[in-house]
Amino acid sequence: MASVWLREIAGRTGSAVGVQSASYTRTLLNLRDSRYDNQFDVFNTSGIPKYNSPFPPDPRAILRRINARQTTYPFVWRIDLGYEKPDANENLAEENDDPFQRPPVVEITHESRVEYPEVDLDGKELKNTAGQWFEPLGVERRIPTLRIIRNEAAVSVPFLLDYNDVTNTDSFANVDPGLAKLHLGRISYVFEPEVIFASVEYQIRFNREGWKLKVLNRGRAEKLANGDLKVIVDDVTGQPLADPVLLDEDGLRLADGADPHVLEFRFYEERAFGALQLPEPFIDLGATELPEPEPLPEAA
Repeated sequence: MASVWLREIAGRTGSAVGVQSASYTRTLLNLRDSRYDNQFDVFNTSGIPKYNSPFPPDPRAILRRINARQTTYPFVWRIDLGYEKPDANENLAEENDDPFQRPPVVEITHESRVEYPEVDLDGKELKNTAGQWFEPLGVERRIPTLRIIRNEAAVSVPFLLDYNDVTNTDSFANVDPGLAKLHLGRISYVFEPEVIFASVEYQIRFNREGWKLKVLNRGRAEKLANGDLKVIVDDVTGQPLADPVLLDEDGLRLADGADPHVLEFRFYEERAFGALQLPEPFIDLGATELPEPEPLPEAA
């Protein structure tokens, strides 16, 4: 599995706007001695420019995109090269030849979701003035989400199963255990000259109330000391109640005026986030001293 020849074909394109932007494309054809070669074999072909190498006619532009695909003739590969002039304010994550030394992409967003609570923030039950429960009332919540994309050597299936939809057992990003939930987003393999790596997206959501399902302890029957259930009836009519009533931690009807008892159910596995060595971008901006602005030059 080797290269027979490598040639550039006609059809270069390019555009430039002063010194601010420049972009160019080139196309190469590579004849292989095997139809079963893959992108990694092609990218290792001698003569293919390296990632971040300059465009010879205009060194302001560097190689940013390398795409290789087999043509309809399986021994020939088409290689498209894209060159761009880096923006002065651009994240430098792509400017390091070693993909594992490039800083990760980190951003913070907010996800909107609707919850259906049974009590308000003060613990008051969602009932009308007649003491009847309202139909489920939706309340919008904004969930902070930390998104991290970094390059890794490989991703295994056991890792996908072990660290997907899990909550933290250790402190992460200055929040207590159980308040952060990790979800693995898009994972793609990247083929660059001389190296293949995985671009892995981590999504961490934060919830001040944690990620256990919390439900008011209520029902239409009480649990007796012997374990049997006794239907709760109306004190006046003696008929079974139409609506469930609050229960205490022993399964008995809750005394009037007592605080509601809330049950918690766990649906997510727990893992130590520290083992992933993810960056924690939250910093104390108040502790950062900004430099004094330089005075404007005096008029001549």
